[in-house]
Amino acid sequence: MVDGSRSACSAVTREGKPCSARPRPGSDRCPWHDADLTEQRRAWSARGGSSRSNTARARRRLPDGALTVDELRGVLGTALKDVLAGRLEPGPANAAAALARSYLAVSEASAVESLERDVAELRDLIAARGSA
Repeated sequence: MVDGSRSACSAVTREGKPCSARPRPGSDRCPWHDADLTEQRRAWSARGGSSRSNTARARRRLPDGALTVDELRGVLGTALKDVLAGRLEPGPANAAAALARSYLAVSEASAVESLERDVAELRDLIAARGSA
């Protein structure tokens, strides 16, 4: 157990130099040298920074479930701002815009189908009343 005054890990790097990382609370080793975290390190390595990718960042910003037109507009607006600020590469933003166009086309087609069903029901009601 360490008194908390240690400012650097007590391990040595592959190059033979002292590790300069901050030790974990209650340990004299950093997360990369602490033997208790071997399995955790394997999991971290397997992920390989995937949670920091543009895709992962975009996924965390999206609400769960289907998007309303206003939510979609907000996502695209945020993507545009991020591209202009240099926080997002244009490629993922372009892909998002293409997906948004497809999403809106499907939404519009669904709305048209719903209206067509409503019109057919109204015609049937009118026809039924006319023959009564």
